[in-house]
Amino acid sequence: MATGTAWKFALGCVSVLLPWSAASGEELVPVRQESVLACPRVAAAPTLDGQLDDAAWAKAQPLRHWAYRTKAIAYQTEAWICRDATTLYFAARCHDDRLDALVAEFDGQALWKNDCIELFVVAERKERFYSHIIVDCRGETSGTTWVPDEWNEPTRGRSLKMTARAGREKGAWTVELAVPIQAFGFAVTDRSVWALGFNREKHSEPVEVSSFQGGFNRPKEYADVRFDERRIVVDGVGLRNLGEAKQAVAVTLAGGGKKAALRLALEGGRRAALDWHKHLPALGEGDELTIDVRDVEGKAILRERYVLASPKPPAKPVDLTKIPPGRFTRTALDDADFFPVGVWAQPAGAAAAYKAMGVNVYVGGSESYPRPRGKAFLDAVAAHGMQVICPFSAKAVEGKLHEHAAFLGWMFGDEPDNVNAATGQVKRAPESLLGDFARIRRADPTRRVYLNLGCGVAHERFVGRGATDEQYAAYPKACDIVSYDVYPCNSMGPDGPGRLCLVAKGIDRLRAWAGPKKLVWCWIEANKIQKGAGRSPTPDEVRTQIWMALVHGADGYGFFCHSWAGKRMKVSGIEPAMQAALAKVNAEVHALAAVLKSPTVPHAATVKADGSRVDVLVKRHGPKTYLFAVNMFRRPARATFAVRGPAAGRVEVLGEGRTVPLANGRFTDKFAPYAVHRYRITR
Repeated sequence: MATGTAWKFALGCVSVLLPWSAASGEELVPVRQESVLACPRVAAAPTLDGQLDDAAWAKAQPLRHWAYRTKAIAYQTEAWICRDATTLYFAARCHDDRLDALVAEFDGQALWKNDCIELFVVAERKERFYSHIIVDCRGETSGTTWVPDEWNEPTRGRSLKMTARAGREKGAWTVELAVPIQAFGFAVTDRSVWALGFNREKHSEPVEVSSFQGGFNRPKEYADVRFDERRIVVDGVGLRNLGEAKQAVAVTLAGGGKKAALRLALEGGRRAALDWHKHLPALGEGDELTIDVRDVEGKAILRERYVLASPKPPAKPVDLTKIPPGRFTRTALDDADFFPVGVWAQPAGAAAAYKAMGVNVYVGGSESYPRPRGKAFLDAVAAHGMQVICPFSAKAVEGKLHEHAAFLGWMFGDEPDNVNAATGQVKRAPESLLGDFARIRRADPTRRVYLNLGCGVAHERFVGRGATDEQYAAYPKACDIVSYDVYPCNSMGPDGPGRLCLVAKGIDRLRAWAGPKKLVWCWIEANKIQKGAGRSPTPDEVRTQIWMALVHGADGYGFFCHSWAGKRMKVSGIEPAMQAALAKVNAEVHALAAVLKSPTVPHAATVKADGSRVDVLVKRHGPKTYLFAVNMFRRPARATFAVRGPAAGRVEVLGEGRTVPLANGRFTDKFAPYAVHRYRITR
């Protein structure tokens, strides 16, 4: 983000000081209104790889100190133009502090909706017949010429053939572009005067448009481009000598009815800033500043004209009170008999198999595979009576994906709380997600927003844990459904199977952070995920993890199905025996959906377990009271329950074909290690 300080960048062997940003909130910003640019001929063409380290760019015309028509901006762009005998070359470095949020979803004629550069090339300043080029942050391009028709009116001509590559730097995305000169329909001579509009559209939050000079599709406002091999060129609010030899120039600064005359001697390859503050200190907002440059013989070289504007203030942190409230349309999540059981990023073609396992929600996946995608993906999954949570994108909103009957909600990217390997910092801090949350809410307030966190929620010594406890507590503010994943048998070495309780610990934490109004889910291991340490859980261990999550208040759960444990990665590495076991446990959960979604009865039962720890959840549905109990450790236990309600009778143990006696409001049962028992008491 290029506001509030002077930045230093390296371009090849050239060190460039950019002193244009306001040093304080009171300093005015010159906004360019008129300029003369060069298009230098370079000895060797740049290599188009998205890396701005070619010698050609050090000899190119720089385009710095961007604004928008008469206003200052927050996010700066640097650009360059040059040529050889046959080709025009363009490059740009677009500064952005949210590279992970760049919009890059649209194609074809909608390319301008992405984070992109738009070029308007006005050959011979024929303002009605310019060429329009778009190159986005992926390096995708589109471009056409406008030519005279039989009425001498503009009509769309042929598509421009060009080559482009995009890249990434710390805090910026880059692009390089090559376009044949002949594509513009005019030859270049040393007397040619073209015009160039170099514009940027920033579609990630905060949205901003900017330009080197002028506005979009405004040829009369663009800078002149000359091809006369001049060596003294504009460089921000300053001059650069692109030649090898020292050159002397006379500079006149004018504004507010005053003038200042300077004489500069520029060494080859060097830049000189023009300190207008020092020489014209009385200029105020709205005043004009002009810069005239002549050689030692008095011949005009270039002229620039600026309007002074207030700097754009830095973007303020998102105010939670300004995130639009959800106005949720009723979905399956609101049905009493629907309990969400998901799979992560699976192809639509596997829907029938997952349906047979009791899965009813696909999370992600709608853009993960070549086909089907988008609406066709939802159609395929809906054919099996299943729902979908889709990655959010402007393209999906424009296509009205959220109006599909199978659409359940939007999702962020995965595990923002983990460490970014490149920076050593958290991938996405919660405050950075709030802007995305607001953007999703503004685009569609009718569906819930889903966020998944990593195992650091519960596993505090996980080496990839990037977030602090304070950050973890803030993540649920940026969503409506929050989940996390922890895979004890797979990921914690030999003692992992003895730490299944981490599933419950994570749910407790999410529930405390999220509060009672947000939904809390988790992901359960169901196969061998990777080679090396760890193992696949047994069917009983999976059932225990599921019921641990439910007893501690989970509103949904799902299975991570990918496996890299064999010779090839499997999208679904769940073995047939485990599939059958999942079908059984999911069926018992679905049969109790209305009970699990009914209000929890607090303090309705206490439990004392000898030898281990047994946790219990109490629900009341109609005249029946349900107790769901799990032995939290891999040790046997004898547990005694004290229940408010009927003092005597028989307690039915669901799914086991037995009962236990209830006397004086108490009953006792045995628990094998990690055992699950489900009880029903009828009044």
